[in-house]
Amino acid sequence: MIAKISLFDVLVAINTEKCNFACVCKSRKLSDLLVCLVCVILKSIDSKNKMIIKDVAEGVELSNLDSFNLHQIITCGQCFRWDETNPGLWRGVAFDTQLEIQQLDDETYLFKCSREAFDSLWFSYFDLARDYSEIKRSVTGDSFLEDAVQAGEGIRILQQEPFEILITFIISQCNNIPKIKTTIKRLCEQLGVSVKDKTGQYYLFPTPRALADNPDVVKLCGVGYRDKYIVSASRKIVNGELDLKHLQIVSREDAYRELINLFGVGSKVANCILLFGLRHLDGFPEDLWIKKVLEKHYHGKFDSNRYNGFKGIIQQYMFYYGRTLGANYFK
Repeated sequence: MIAKISLFDVLVAINTEKCNFACVCKSRKLSDLLVCLVCVILKSIDSKNKMIIKDVAEGVELSNLDSFNLHQIITCGQCFRWDETNPGLWRGVAFDTQLEIQQLDDETYLFKCSREAFDSLWFSYFDLARDYSEIKRSVTGDSFLEDAVQAGEGIRILQQEPFEILITFIISQCNNIPKIKTTIKRLCEQLGVSVKDKTGQYYLFPTPRALADNPDVVKLCGVGYRDKYIVSASRKIVNGELDLKHLQIVSREDAYRELINLFGVGSKVANCILLFGLRHLDGFPEDLWIKKVLEKHYHGKFDSNRYNGFKGIIQQYMFYYGRTLGANYFK
């Protein structure tokens, strides 16, 4: 004899583990049945957009990732201490910790670290809690930005260490990405602490004290005329005149005013520090590529206020796509 199973029984069976409306699942009213059905549908939709985090023998495996392309994240001009050591294998240092990430397929990455390290550091570092799909939808109707978002669909803004970003983007002015990477590597090797782990030797980013007390060594690391800017900023932190943690919690405008007063820091560098180091997502750096985009496609009249709260993310789509198009496109 075949047992009779109602639609409600099926819904409850599907929905029991993490039902948002568990209280109504004990009822058999038609209205509660509809609520339960809605819950199942919402969970089904959500599951298509929710990353899967799984502990494996080699570390932590992430799959079903939305808006996550490690190559785009690393090469879009926001960080300079990551390298692709083998095809699909990336190694980088952040917050005094080295990490290897292996890309297994288009949507699956293996983070070679403990679950504790992933939860406490790398989840926030890669901004994995943020829903970028809403940001992408905001550009609807702007044909250039629609193309830019499609080109850089996997970009996320890293949440990096503020002092490292301060010094990094002082170095970045009038510079190119390979030279910036080389200069930072020298600084770390000369003035950072050497560490060895199972993946090999690496160097921590120099402390403010190390940079402040060794101006001659800083100068020898290939920073050029920027050596005085680096030492000055480092000494302000050592002396307590500059508090980067405080700048994270004040308004973007107040933080910008303090940064722009630092020796050698102009508007573009200040906005880079705001965006990449201080979590102010309305930081909108205007470098050569952004200026070309704004002039060619918006005739200098881009309305950034449409994107309040995440202007900097929009800027990264512009920057990445502009560089992809190349200089000839803007002639």
